[in-house]
Amino acid sequence: MLWAVLLVTETLAANADVRWVGDGRLMVDGRMLVEVETGEATPLLYPTRRTHAAGGHTELAVAISRSNQVALVDAQGGGVFLGLLDGALVSRAPLPVLIEGLDPAEAVHAPLWVDDRRLMIRQASRETGEGACALLDAATQAWSPPIDCPPTDFALTHGYVPGPRGWTAVHSSGEGANAVQLIRWDPEQGLSDSRTLSLDPTTMQQGSLDVFFTGDGGVRLLAPCGVDGTGCEEPGARWLYAWMPGGDLRLVRSDIPEGVVPSGSSDDFAWVEGDMVCLGDPTGERRCLPLRHTR
Repeated sequence: MLWAVLLVTETLAANADVRWVGDGRLMVDGRMLVEVETGEATPLLYPTRRTHAAGGHTELAVAISRSNQVALVDAQGGGVFLGLLDGALVSRAPLPVLIEGLDPAEAVHAPLWVDDRRLMIRQASRETGEGACALLDAATQAWSPPIDCPPTDFALTHGYVPGPRGWTAVHSSGEGANAVQLIRWDPEQGLSDSRTLSLDPTTMQQGSLDVFFTGDGGVRLLAPCGVDGTGCEEPGARWLYAWMPGGDLRLVRSDIPEGVVPSGSSDDFAWVEGDMVCLGDPTGERRCLPLRHTR
């Protein structure tokens, strides 16, 4: 039998995004993993977006564990899909009803891997922010009874970002205010440590805030303008801050273009440019890789 290797150049969506994953690769356009040294792209065997009945796509909530297990929460489909980052989704658990009378398809779901076997999901009302949590056993697809959710400053939790040394970043909002918390929490012991960063309400009115951990346990924040409201009159480039738990917030630079994300292990940034992924400084030296994979 004769085998052939075909090099295929990927065409990316106009608004393609990039996301660093724990092993140093990039998830690009929600559908492929890219080696940052070679540009070799491995297509994901599952979608992280689903077609919406009204057109366009709906982002699915994705959580990746430290051992590269994947949880994909499809609220419209009513299930949590489990698998490996490099493989197929191999199991499915139905979404539970954690708040009486709340349709899971109409709820906001925020997933967080507690460890390599247990996935916590917070299910909340879009209107009130009221939420409840439960644990999913990835091996048996069985749900626990409802548990106490990780505490947040405000009712509406936008998501969890796991970090090193047991830290998790939580972004929450309510009543016109916003906050980012760093917490150490587990289902059995509850909250063991918490640090809060309050944000000026005008900052969040200009756009989203993204949270990234660095390898030393620090945090980088990408904001649409100054977190104290500075520069929000003329929003443009994003503002990058460094924040160590228990330390001061430090402005790193205020010229980061939309769609550019920092690495957690180096000073590099990553972004999509045309049909290429670029790494380096978005306003300076960079290297851009055409995306190719073998089939």
